[in-house]
Amino acid sequence: MTPDQYVEAVLTKYQVPRGPSSAAESLGSAVASPFRSWANQYFNALEYSGSYAKGTGVRGISDVDVFISLKSDTPGTLKELYNNLYRFAEQQTWSPRCSWPPSFPSAGPAPVAGARGTDTPAPADPGDAPAPPRRRVG
Repeated sequence: MTPDQYVEAVLTKYQVPRGPSSAAESLGSAVASPFRSWANQYFNALEYSGSYAKGTGVRGISDVDVFISLKSDTPGTLKELYNNLYRFAEQQTWSPRCSWPPSFPSAGPAPVAGARGTDTPAPADPGDAPAPPRRRVG
């Protein structure tokens, strides 16, 4: 067995189930409506991101990441929006986790809040594989 074959076999063995009946998509559907309500008229799109979108999730140690797109005329600063969304997720009992430094520097990656799930993709994406197009949630 070549090293590439070994890696492929391991990825296949621990592949996260996909499709409409999967735990990840059930969770995505469950959060889609509340996120739309939270964003109200400023909602633009809700799409899978992270390892589930790339197909690199690992069964048993994964979560599901969603990308929330808001319209450009959404009021408030990034910090205010983030804090508001974080509080909303806590109120929904989704167990959000912060992957953004609380100091909110002026430049850097956008803040992300995720909800822990079972048998859904991991937050870290191994390798530099290009991401496939995002899929809309719910």
